[in-house]
Amino acid sequence: MRPTSRSKLKRIENWKRTFEFYGGRKCMMCEIESDMPIYELHHHDQAGKETNVSSIMHHGFPKIKKELRKCILLCSNCHRTVHHLARERRR
Repeated sequence: MRPTSRSKLKRIENWKRTFEFYGGRKCMMCEIESDMPIYELHHHDQAGKETNVSSIMHHGFPKIKKELRKCILLCSNCHRTVHHLARERRR
């Protein structure tokens, strides 16, 4: 069995801290709670977005937290709904 890389362990720890930052594993729209990996981060202001949070999950948490303040935690279904409605408004 291959040992788990340090960056993978860091990402796992930072995802745990991310859920703590948001007060648990709960969608901020529909309030579904799950231990399954159904959650995504949505930047509520795309203009202020510096990076995708998932691409910096192996960094230090202060850097991640700076970007988390610009996001909301959504289940994948609600995240897709938000983007669909935004596309509809632009039409």
